Amino acid sequence: WANSLKEIGNDEHSELRGELRSSFLKFRENTSHLVSQIAKQLPGLTQHEISHLDALWEAGSLICGDNYPLNPLEAFVFGGAVLLHDSALCFEAYDNGIIGVRDTITWKDSYSIAKEEGNNISDDECKAIADFSALRYLHSKQAEKLTEKSWLDPETNQPIFLIENVNLRKHLG
Repeated sequence: WANSLKEIGNDEHSELRGELRSSFLKFRENTSHLVSQIAKQLPGLTQHEISHLDALWEAGSLICGDNYPLNPLEAFVFGGAVLLHDSALCFEAYDNGIIGVRDTITWKDSYSIAKEEGNNISDDECKAIADFSALRYLHSKQAEKLTEKSWLDPETNQPIFLIENVNLRKHLG
């Protein structure tokens, strides 16, 4: 981040770097609303909210070292991959939410297995097991689609995209 998107002095590309930085920060903010749902819906998972995603920048820095040449555009793409990689571990990431997930073959198979193997567990527990299993299985493929998916702003009823900048969404999403 510090070597790529952070504002630096005497930067001949400060305007473009600033556009990428502000677009990335808005992307992060929008994604943070989405990933905040993960812990509520899959409490058995380890930490998956925005601080987990932010920590991946540190992991990348440790792996690559302080002097790895990452330009601002590459940083935006890397940061986007970080933001998206687990973002579909919640029902809000899917068309029709929980109903959409439960309509998949993956969920139905998981539910059937839970019913067969679940001695003396309730139907709600079987559904919860199937929800967890289906979201874990489906999330990586769904993450690929999230930059094109929109949600309606509850106040304005306008579409919200994770990447609001149309050009960046079209070319990098």
